[in-house]
Amino acid sequence: MRLVFMIVAGLLSWANLLSQPAKNRIQDEPHGRLLLYISTDKVQYVPTETIWFVGYVLETQSNDDGLKADILSVALVREDDGYVQLHKDYLIDNDICSGSLTLPDTLADGAYVLMAYTNIVDSDERPVHFYRTPITVLRNEPTVIHTDLHLLADRSDKDTLYVHAKVFFPGTITFNDRHKAVIGYHVQGSQQRKVGVDVIGEAVLPVPVQDVRGSDHVLQRMC
Repeated sequence: MRLVFMIVAGLLSWANLLSQPAKNRIQDEPHGRLLLYISTDKVQYVPTETIWFVGYVLETQSNDDGLKADILSVALVREDDGYVQLHKDYLIDNDICSGSLTLPDTLADGAYVLMAYTNIVDSDERPVHFYRTPITVLRNEPTVIHTDLHLLADRSDKDTLYVHAKVFFPGTITFNDRHKAVIGYHVQGSQQRKVGVDVIGEAVLPVPVQDVRGSDHVLQRMC
């Protein structure tokens, strides 16, 4: 075995395996035993989320010079066509490597494979340590925004009630969109009012007491 530092060619060759039938892919995986294991924080993601992972070299292999694997290459590959969407290299320390891949907001939904291998290859230039795990990317996940409301009794007076609002945004909402978020609210029979939220998703909603009188006392809001 020999040590290699450029894994790009190997990455493309392994991506080509994904275009073969599943049976052939299993047969083509190197060495027939588990030498590398990758653990991810979950198996389903939406664009802009981050894949957090930890890699474990389970069986240390070295080349003829005694050099051991010190680089872990991780790639996100489309299952259907083998196209490499993301690729990064990470340092291995004491047979353990942790890292992350952030999914771009333009990433299409569908089935993907997270592939990982080290920079130790065999005489056929195939990675000795190799692991892959399925990843699903969802784009059409419904967007749910939660809002907590509570009355600021110490700030309210005889003319105006003040309500503190805290908005909890899902991971699919970007920072720029959060910064532009507006809360619309009203009580029955009154006009709708709008207040922008701050960078941490908080706002204070002034509610005229005269709007509350004669209403159903239910504050309705819309983000």
